[in-house]
Amino acid sequence: MRKRTDAGGFTLMELLLVLAIIGILVAIAVAVFAAQITRASAAVDRANVRNAKAAAVTAYLTDPTDRATYYFDADSGTVTTDKTAAAAFTGYGKSTAAVEGSTGIPLKNGRAQIVAVTVKNDGTETAAWGLGTELDTFAAQAAAQEAAFNGPSHTGDALIEAMGELPSVAVSELFGSESISGGGNTLYWRPKVVTVNGTKTIFLYANTSSTGYAGWNGYAVYYQGATYVSEVRHPSTHKIDGASVLFPDIEGDLETYLLGTNRWRKLG
Repeated sequence: MRKRTDAGGFTLMELLLVLAIIGILVAIAVAVFAAQITRASAAVDRANVRNAKAAAVTAYLTDPTDRATYYFDADSGTVTTDKTAAAAFTGYGKSTAAVEGSTGIPLKNGRAQIVAVTVKNDGTETAAWGLGTELDTFAAQAAAQEAAFNGPSHTGDALIEAMGELPSVAVSELFGSESISGGGNTLYWRPKVVTVNGTKTIFLYANTSSTGYAGWNGYAVYYQGATYVSEVRHPSTHKIDGASVLFPDIEGDLETYLLGTNRWRKLG
C-alpha cells in the first residue's frame, strides 16, 4: 500500500512565524497611528490657542483696560470675561502634554480644558488651559486670609497653615522631561506676601513639600494668571534648582521684577 503524503498546508512552525510577523506589524501600525493622533491633537490645540489669542486681543482693543482675562469658546469662536459663563463652555483640549504657546495641560485628568488668555496694557498676552480657577481662587482666599490677620506681623508659616491643603502641580507640567534638584514628581503651591507699589500682594510659589512651612526658594511662581519657572541650575547636578522668593518691596510690577533677575522664565 502506498503511503499518503500531504503536500498542502503549513507546519505549526510556519504558522507561528506568520503570527509573530503579523503581531510585529500590528504593534508598529498602532505605534505609528498613536503618534499621528498625538501630533494631530497637538496641532488642533495650537490652532485653538492662536484663535483664542486673536479673539482676546480683538476684544481687548475694543475696551482696553490695565489687564483682562478672556475665556475662549471654540464652538462660537468668541471670548468672554465672565468665568461663570465660561464654565459652561464645552472643553476642547486634546493633548495630555503641554503645547507650544500656552501653559497647562489641554486634556487634564481626562477632562478637556478651554483656553484662557490674559492681555495686559503693554501689549503682551499669555494663554493657559483651563479657567485658572484653582490657583486664582486659592490666591484670592490667601489674600482674604492675610487681610483677616488684620495687620499684625506673622510668619509665612501662619498663612500657609491657615490655607489647609495646598494645590499641586506635576513637575513635568512645568519642566517637561527635566528633573528638579529636590527630587520628586510633584510640587505644591503656597502663598507668599510681597509689597508692590506700597500694597501687600499675594503670589504663589511652588516647592516640593506639602507641609505648611515657609520656604526660601521656589521652582515656580504664579501671579495674576501667569506662571514663571526657575532658570537656576544646581552647580553639581545641573538639574533645575529653586530660585529665591524673598522679594524686596517692588516699584512697578512683579513680572518686570521677576524677568529682570534673569532667574525666572515666563511660560506661554
